[in-house]
Amino acid sequence: MRLFVRGALWQRGCLFVLLAGAVAAVCAARDYDDGFESGQPSWEATFDQTAARMIGHARSQTTRHQGESAELLEIEALAPVTDVQLEHALPPARLIDDLVLALWLHSNQDGATLRVRVVLPRQIDPRTGQPFTVVLDGESYTKPGTWKQLTCDNLPARLRRMLPQLRKTLQAETGAPRQDVDTSGAYVDAAIISIRMNRGSRSRFAIDDLHWGPIVDASAERELQLVAGTEAPPPQPDAKLVGKLLYVKGQPYFQRIVPYHGERPGELAKMHFNLAWVPDYQDEPLLRELEQSGL
Repeated sequence: MRLFVRGALWQRGCLFVLLAGAVAAVCAARDYDDGFESGQPSWEATFDQTAARMIGHARSQTTRHQGESAELLEIEALAPVTDVQLEHALPPARLIDDLVLALWLHSNQDGATLRVRVVLPRQIDPRTGQPFTVVLDGESYTKPGTWKQLTCDNLPARLRRMLPQLRKTLQAETGAPRQDVDTSGAYVDAAIISIRMNRGSRSRFAIDDLHWGPIVDASAERELQLVAGTEAPPPQPDAKLVGKLLYVKGQPYFQRIVPYHGERPGELAKMHFNLAWVPDYQDEPLLRELEQSGL
């Protein structure tokens, strides 16, 4: 059980202050889940319109992994070889070791590969003038006719393995001596399923139960400003240790802690408590209510 104090973390009776570093502000990680239960289709299919055609694209209640529905696409290949890319926007997330993309796929053909798109906000692509993007591969679909969970993980390590080739690409494009690729601030913003189809094939792809996380929020706009050279000083954490003393918002802070068991936050504040030991540090509504009461 953990207790966050606007930048400070209590765990097993010890206090640790989290300082602003690679991530500009301290925040709790969260997860994103999509069961494709309702609404309009959300995957975007990209392919040569002369090489293939979309037969159907909808939310299906008949072909699903669990829940009420899944997203179903049916594509017919017209050319000898057709490359199809399905893309789904994700909440932008910092590239951290624990970050994992997972989803369930059902198809009548094998070979589909799950991938993620990584944005390098401080590395300009000389071909476009925009931040450089990299696609990292995950697992491939190998069992037609069955549901299979595909994952894409170990993303920082996958990116590091690509760096030698990225350096060569940048050198070839710019003609400048080989230089390091700036991966600071890297984040993921999209899931991709890459498919190769043969002429005459009519392939169905059902996608369900997408999981993405843990997400440490990344602000693409802020990073693009940094590319332009408008760096701002990093924000200071609300809580920090000075020697053996805890300071919150620049003031000495004496901790009066109470375990939270469902009491009204206002009543705890009246009893002069200023810290609550909560069972779930990701319970945002409770945290907001505690903060509004001065805890």
